[in-house]
Amino acid sequence: MKFSNILVIPVVFILFLTGSGAGDLYAKPLDEKIFECLDKDDQLGFTAFGDIDGDKIDDIIISVDKTSEISMEAAPESKLALFSGEKIKVIDASGGYIEKLELIDIDGCGNKEIIFIRRGGMKNLMEVFVLKAEKNKDSGEKNFKVFFKSDGVVEGKFDIIKSADTGGKVNDGLTMIIGGYLDAPGAIAPHLEFSHFYVFDKSSSKFKLVKKNYERPETLSQEYEMAYLNILENNRDGAAKRLKRIINSAKTAKSEDSADILKACEELMAKIK
Repeated sequence: MKFSNILVIPVVFILFLTGSGAGDLYAKPLDEKIFECLDKDDQLGFTAFGDIDGDKIDDIIISVDKTSEISMEAAPESKLALFSGEKIKVIDASGGYIEKLELIDIDGCGNKEIIFIRRGGMKNLMEVFVLKAEKNKDSGEKNFKVFFKSDGVVEGKFDIIKSADTGGKVNDGLTMIIGGYLDAPGAIAPHLEFSHFYVFDKSSSKFKLVKKNYERPETLSQEYEMAYLNILENNRDGAAKRLKRIINSAKTAKSEDSADILKACEELMAKIK
């Protein structure tokens, strides 16, 4: 039997042509490598890739969820970590569930910042974090610092958009939008919804609040929440005028809710006098 028409190529040559070594044929997938580094009660959450320290090498940032001793209704607690060299280095382990993770150059520095959201607690508060990474020239270790942290927002929402219209001006950079609901003491649902727009200000090297949107109040409770917001923003005169109107309206209304709001308004009025 002749095999003159069959081309026989050595296996070594095939591996050379494909740019792979014999060990690469059996290389483990990335997720499997990460799983092997997790504790038995941990579960891989989000994974993000990007150069966070300017060394031209993509880093691997992950969130790890703690799954043990958790009821089916409650969200797990999460930690933020760097996966490097077959090891997991915890960056942030402050608790709360990480529900979003992105690597984005949000300040135009050329490196990507770590942006993630934590949510949890009785009121389902949402907090937005932006972390910066720096590489130690001597040790090669990466250090992380908090570049931005939002206040806790009830039932919060978060987004990042480009070329947003902020106060009548088009912003060519990236804009962070953080929204949610006001939760004044004694207020009754539905709560007043709001959204805040942040952009990075190069002159101060900080994020700047450039625009605020608030839902138009339609109930006495929402009017009360707007008065509470006036106080938070140091507008005591505006708060006092609004509270007086609400108190007059609540006194003539005949409902259990209006009685509760009347009490809350009177307590708030007493604090600002």
